[in-house]
Amino acid sequence: MTPPILQSRKTCATTILVVLTLCIVVTACSVPVTGVVRLYDGLLKAATMKEAEAFCAIDGAPFRVVKPEDAALVVQQGVLFRCD
Repeated sequence: MTPPILQSRKTCATTILVVLTLCIVVTACSVPVTGVVRLYDGLLKAATMKEAEAFCAIDGAPFRVVKPEDAALVVQQGVLFRCD
């Protein structure tokens, strides 16, 4: 028979392990949320020019605005762009 002190240590260690695992999973699965949507072939859509510029700046790439007629699609709202 296992002494009671060892049983409580096992329970505590298991609880800590479960909580730590959950924290790691939540942190790893969190993705920064932006209003930028990937459309196709490197074409991106953002709500504003400022958001488009900030998105490309993450990788240090300049952004280039694409005209809707060049993209072969109709844009309801927002800015079409590429990070070059």
